[in-house]
Amino acid sequence: LAQWYAGEGGPLALWRNWADDVRGRAMSGGHFFPEEMPGQTAGALIDFFGEVKAGAG
Repeated sequence: LAQWYAGEGGPLALWRNWADDVRGRAMSGGHFFPEEMPGQTAGALIDFFGEVKAGAG
């Protein structure tokens, strides 16, 4: 799972050169978005781990 603030370019295309399952999204906020946008960060993590758990079956 990769997350970055919306003002920065996304790293996903680069990371897909080395990994088969790369996911992520841009988020509002600044340098430390978990502190600035805790609800949005928590929601993204809950969604991600829910998908990972569902796919593990």
